[in-house]
Amino acid sequence: MEEIDADCRAAEIGCVECKKIMAKNLARALEPVREKRAYYEDRPQKVREIIEEGCARARKIAEETMAQVRARVRIESKALVS
Repeated sequence: MEEIDADCRAAEIGCVECKKIMAKNLARALEPVREKRAYYEDRPQKVREIIEEGCARARKIAEETMAQVRARVRIESKALVS
């Protein structure tokens, strides 16, 4: 990046060339994401399992949080009544 920055500022390379270099590097950087997407695209059942597992974990955390909230509300309600 430093080399491209210096070359661009010195007008040694043009904007189109900068953009081509950026596009090439971006495509290379996104390749693992594309591969992972293709993997899961071919395995919809695996995606459903992951979503269900995530929902179960989130539900457990939400239930614990709501139990704490309800306990706190009961404590606060009793304090207001007393």
